[in-house]
Amino acid sequence: MIGMSVKVSGTRKLEMKLMQFRVEIPEAVEVALYWLAERIMDFSQMLVPVDTGDLKESAFISKPSGGLFCMGYGAPHAPYVHEDTSASHEQGEAKFLEKAILKEARGALHLVIKRAERAILRRETWTAGKYPAHPRGGV
Repeated sequence: MIGMSVKVSGTRKLEMKLMQFRVEIPEAVEVALYWLAERIMDFSQMLVPVDTGDLKESAFISKPSGGLFCMGYGAPHAPYVHEDTSASHEQGEAKFLEKAILKEARGALHLVIKRAERAILRRETWTAGKYPAHPRGGV
């Protein structure tokens, strides 16, 4: 649980504090979800096949909105490389994003809650991370 306390005297102050939480909590969840998305993408980057580097460089994570975000690889050949389990790669492997998601999904809810709590306590808001917000190289 969040280690904080709130002292309120009077219903108007209570209403104002609740309104503040209505803003802070969704923002904190978006900070936490983006943090999780970066963890997933970081792991995926270790697994993605590299030939020319175009696929690896096409990684993106959109800005969270309403608790949702989009992430993936924007290179036109990304779906083919991802799904072709019969292909042999000198570096990397098929299902690179799926494997990263499955790995990070274990315990993700607990991690997101902890990260959201930290964001609330530090009054953090979402900021762009290391990956572009939109796909490069295609789709």
